[in-house]
Formats: sequence, C-alpha cells, structure tokens
Amino acid sequence: MRGKSQRIPPLKALYYLATSVLLVTGSAALILFIFLQRQHQKKRDPRLFLTTMIQTGPQKNALPSEYLAELMGMSRDQPPHLLSFNVKKKEAALLLSPLIKTAKVTLITPQTVYVDYSVRKPLAWLYEYENTALDEEGYIFPVRPFFSPKQLPELYLGLPPFGNTANPQELSGGRWNLPLQGKEVKLGLKLLQLTCHLPLRRIDLSNAYSPSLGSREIVLYLEDEFLHRTEEKEHLVIVPRLIRLSTKNFSKELSNFLELRKELLEKEKQGLNLSLDTPFIYTACLQVIDLRIDGLGFMKTVSNKQDSLGQ
Repeated sequence: MRGKSQRIPPLKALYYLATSVLLVTGSAALILFIFLQRQHQKKRDPRLFLTTMIQTGPQKNALPSEYLAELMGMSRDQPPHLLSFNVKKKEAALLLSPLIKTAKVTLITPQTVYVDYSVRKPLAWLYEYENTALDEEGYIFPVRPFFSPKQLPELYLGLPPFGNTANPQELSGGRWNLPLQGKEVKLGLKLLQLTCHLPLRRIDLSNAYSPSLGSREIVLYLEDEFLHRTEEKEHLVIVPRLIRLSTKNFSKELSNFLELRKELLEKEKQGLNLSLDTPFIYTACLQVIDLRIDGLGFMKTVSNKQDSLGQ
C-alpha cells in the first residue's frame, strides 16, 4: 500500500513562500544595487569622458575640429560621457550641417571619438544669395569662413528669396540640406560641366525658360587672358566675351563658339598694338557673340560691359 502524502501546514507553507520571495527579491535588489553602483562609479570615472576627437576624410582637416565638436555637443569644459554618447544621433547631428555630405562616428574607448566625413565641394557661386555656393548635386551651403575656394563662376538662376515658395517660373527659394529643383538647375549643372575648361565668370539662366520664346536665352560671360610681349614691354591682356545661346541647341552652339574662339584668340594676339603708356593689365572692349540662330553668328563690340551683364 502506498503511504499517505504528507500535507504541509498552511502557516508553514506561507512561511516557505514568504522566505522564497524575500530571497529572490533581495537577491535581485542586491544585483540591481551593485549594477547601479558600478554605473555611478563609471559615470564619475574620468577615464570614460570623451575628451579627444580624431577626424579623417577625403580632404584633410576640411572643417575645424571645434566646429565638428560643437555640432556633436562636445565641450572641453563639460565633455560627454561614454555611456551617454549615441553615435547614431551624433551622425544625424553632423548631417544637419549643410557643409557635410557624409558622416560616420565611431567610439574609440575610453576617451576618443573618431569622425570620418566628407564635405560638399563648391562648384559655383549662387548669384542670388550672398556667400552661397552649390555642389554637383545641387545642394547649397555657405562658403566663408569654412572654405577658401579658387575663383569660381557665378550661376544666376532667377531664384526667389531664400526659403520662399515657388515663383511664377516654379522655382523655389534655396534651403539648406535640400537640393535645388527645376529645369534651370539641371541646365546650369550641365553647362558648368561643359564649360569647366573655360575662363567662365557667370552663367545667366534667368531667361532660359521665359514664357516669351523670343526672350529665351542662355548667357555666358567669360574673360580670356593672354600675355602680349614686345621688346619694350609685357602686357596681360583680358578679353571679356558675352555669349548668347539658345536653350534648345546650346550644345551645338557652344561647340561652334569653341571653334570661333580659337580663331579670335589668334587674331587678337597678332593684331594688338599696345604702347609703352598702356598699363600692364589691359582690358579690351566687351565682345557680344550671339549664336542663337542656326548657321549664323552675330558679333559686336561694346565699350561698357556692365550694361551687357544685366547689372
């Protein structure tokens, strides 16, 4: 016969249950206390404060380290702690700068932040806005005091004020961290690519898609330079040229101008007759060359280039 099972008295069972709960909760509380103590000690450990930043990228020291540190909320007086430093949030903070194209942040324990980033390269000045350039993707950004670019051409698109909504030609004002949109922008980037080897000063596309077909034009302004030497003196000759092209056939017309330019430069070098009284830098009269009519070209010389630049 099987023995009868012994039942634990209720008070004794309650005692065992309470004891078990106290042991479990006490152990958990002790573990939590030890964990919090260690976290507190870590937060006070000077070896875990991020006090150093290393930056790398395609361009060495493209931006000041102080600027990067400011974007990430790093301060010499109050350096961030390793435990509170979220690399994804810091990458997002860096990308909020219109100057930064890509960014990757890595922690090098215990005290160093490693930032690998690339900046936007200025392709042209944007004529409408002061101290503003755009890159090959159409993003705009401030230039000074961050960059000291070489001479860049100006691109005039006819944009409304910064941040404004679309104008009658459906062009929106510029905004940081957003590429410019519109037919004029695409055309401007294409022309900058095609004319990168020319001494270009400005591309004017304000009338490239004018409602009036007769008013549509692309205007290029460039300044050719060459040295003119004689036995008596040497001169730097500047020849300003204003080129009018059509929006429809600008590629062909630009090619025609490049051939014409070779002939003009040869004639200008041979036909100059400068005196000893002529200043070292000699600026010739502005040449206006209109190639908008297929098979024809019109050229005239004007003495005041400011009138022809639309200023």
